[in-house]
Amino acid sequence: MRNDSILRLDKRLDAILHDAMQEHQLHSIVLADESGLTITHAGQVEFAGVSAIAPELIRVGEKATSLGSYDSMSCVIVMLENSHLLIIKTMTIHGQRFVLIMDAPLAPKGLGEMLKGLKRDISDAMKVEEDKEGE
Repeated sequence: MRNDSILRLDKRLDAILHDAMQEHQLHSIVLADESGLTITHAGQVEFAGVSAIAPELIRVGEKATSLGSYDSMSCVIVMLENSHLLIIKTMTIHGQRFVLIMDAPLAPKGLGEMLKGLKRDISDAMKVEEDKEGE
């Protein structure tokens, strides 16, 4: 873990997203803050501006979940006209909300586990950065 601290946070996040993209055969993946500003991405992002509308799509999904009498929502999946799936997930890491947006040809096998793993990896990368700042 000590070797990870040598890399800057943006490089660690880039590597995490790039690895997830390759492992799960995604076209692209974007990490944005809760306001929709892109932090980093991997792959060729063909849906420019989607990170800006992702928080609103999440709000619509949460409202639809409550209207359907469900307790919680895992993620929002939008089918695009080119048959790509746009998978949008919010996650809270170290008290901050982030939005993860993935462009996939199909829903990745083990989507729930993939999302948990990404959250853990991003959290670990940010924890290393916090530890460096505290020294």
